[in-house]
Amino acid sequence: MALIKVKNLKKSFTNETQVLKSLNVNFPDNGFITILGKSGCGKSTFIHCLGLLEKSDSGSIDFRNEDINKISKRNIDRYHNKDVAFVFQHYQLLEEYSLLFNVSLPLLIAGERRQYAYEKASAMLKQVGFDKEFQKKLVCNCSGGEKQRVALMRAIINNPQVILADEPTGALDSENAIKVCEILKQYSENHLVIMVTHNKEVAEKYSDRIITLDEGKIKEDKQITHIEDKNKYLVDPNKFKIDLNWCDIVIEHNLKKRFKRNLVCGISLMISVIFTFLLVGFTNGTNLQIKNECLKHFDIGVSTISKQEVTEIENSKLNLIKENRPSLEQIIALESENDFLFYDLNYDSLVPPSAYVYYENLFLEEITYNPIYSFIDSYTPNLLIKGNIPSNDNLNEVVINKRAYDLIYEKTQENPLNLVLKVESQREITTYFNDEVIPSITDYFSYKTNIKIVGVVDELKFLSTPKIYYSFVALDEFLSNYIMPNYSTHEQETITYKNKIENASSNEELSSYSYRLFLKDYTKYEELKNIVTDLTITNNSVTIETALTSFIQAATMGIEIFLIITIIASVLILTISSYSSFTQDQHNNAIMMTLGASKDSIVLIYVVESIIVGCLSYLFGISCSLLLSPLCNSLIYNFSGLGNIIQIPIKIFMNKKLLLPILGFVIMIFTCALSTSIPLIFSKKEKLSEELKEE
Repeated sequence: MALIKVKNLKKSFTNETQVLKSLNVNFPDNGFITILGKSGCGKSTFIHCLGLLEKSDSGSIDFRNEDINKISKRNIDRYHNKDVAFVFQHYQLLEEYSLLFNVSLPLLIAGERRQYAYEKASAMLKQVGFDKEFQKKLVCNCSGGEKQRVALMRAIINNPQVILADEPTGALDSENAIKVCEILKQYSENHLVIMVTHNKEVAEKYSDRIITLDEGKIKEDKQITHIEDKNKYLVDPNKFKIDLNWCDIVIEHNLKKRFKRNLVCGISLMISVIFTFLLVGFTNGTNLQIKNECLKHFDIGVSTISKQEVTEIENSKLNLIKENRPSLEQIIALESENDFLFYDLNYDSLVPPSAYVYYENLFLEEITYNPIYSFIDSYTPNLLIKGNIPSNDNLNEVVINKRAYDLIYEKTQENPLNLVLKVESQREITTYFNDEVIPSITDYFSYKTNIKIVGVVDELKFLSTPKIYYSFVALDEFLSNYIMPNYSTHEQETITYKNKIENASSNEELSSYSYRLFLKDYTKYEELKNIVTDLTITNNSVTIETALTSFIQAATMGIEIFLIITIIASVLILTISSYSSFTQDQHNNAIMMTLGASKDSIVLIYVVESIIVGCLSYLFGISCSLLLSPLCNSLIYNFSGLGNIIQIPIKIFMNKKLLLPILGFVIMIFTCALSTSIPLIFSKKEKLSEELKEE
């Protein structure tokens, strides 16, 4: 019974040249059969079809009564690993691997234990003259005769039923050619050897049967010796399992061979990981810290409240906004609804923040003069870093912030603590009457006082300006006793500047167009932001928090865009690198596929390689992000005064322990696997015979 039956086999190439023309031939299960013919007659194409390196156009090739052109992908791998083996003219060995690994590879692919595969390969190599030390040698350092002996041992190590030898002696000298033919001859006693050659002398010396091809047809089929059909299959066709233990050797080799390329991929992935974790830490830290940091304002409990009137400008998209002081009824109603607030007059029209501040004759123009309600009230945060908070409410003792401290020291070269400054503010206040004799009266307001700096507070640096803080209670007392002499004489009663402001109309500049609004307790700051009212409440801390939040959102968006670009670039680098490696190794991969390795296992090699690079990059990225976060926090603090703003939630994330690093690890593996496997799986599939061509 024939082992292989070829019926009406036809094969053409793209140039429409018909290489094989309705071939019909049978092969027994053992014997040495040679296919002779001139170059181009179809010899190599014929055994490529027998070995499924190429697929025929029509006809059938029955192996054990099954058409190999119709078998499944898995059975093709089994066919290459267990049933047939190839011996090529140009050896088709993995040049950068050892002799031992090359010979043991078919066993490893078949799922044999590595120790067994190496022991068997070593014993076979020893039979053809290679001792254990020589077996460690790389194939690329061997001669042609040595390589062909290695290729022969690789072909027969798995005891395949058929060996297909394509010009195995074509690149050898006569001595090595004889050695190769003798090995094949000996193997053919119990197996089928089909050898393609153009050497008629070799064919006649070793062959049991010679088939001569001419222009794609059988010209002659000559039986030289009788071949006894042993009808004995030495390989169990069902005993085949795919094992991937051999892949780790290839992966290790590839990682070493492409160290620089993998290093570039690793660095790009590591940068993505670092930015990802810093961004997560930045988002997490801002959510936790921004509210706490914005409490670091000494005047957090001081607000102004006004009423805005919006007037549309005709034929314009712009609106005119006018501020007025709210009515007393509106303020009282607001105060009654929010028991943590109380109101008072705004004296900025008389003593504005822009009041003149002097040290001796030096004008400190950048410093502003700002009220707090009282130094002894509970709303004031504990921000003191130097000196003391004044014990009583008077205008002669003040507190400055750190920005003012640095400015005064720079300007005066004096220690600002306990330094005495002068504050001045002057203006004319004219009162108008419906009186033709005395239509108006003018009083001259003059505010001149010496102030002693007794304490320094450290505030949030973001948008902070140099400030002096004085007691509003003390100023209120001062204005309550400061009489307007001319106006009082005219009215024949005592009128103070406080009375004048109190009675000012809502749209009069003297009213400052607003009231002061004070917190009884600075911890009620969040409630201040949540007040629902038609009036406009302006608070320095809220303003800075809003600006800071907008800045952080803009910064976060910018970082996110940069991060997306970085991740895309990293994934592209990884994908291109993996595909480039796959393409460069195409020849080696084809060799492994002829030994029974599936394309999936080949793809897995590059996927695992990418995952290893990705995981190492991930671990280094996490470590670097944790090391860089203090440095970044320091830079952010120097810029904005926000401390510990980057807090990477390694331990707890979304109330789950270690969720962030585990999630990141899974995403990295998934990304590496997907970005590597997709282009490889869908890459253009060449015929094995084409991929086996020398590069």
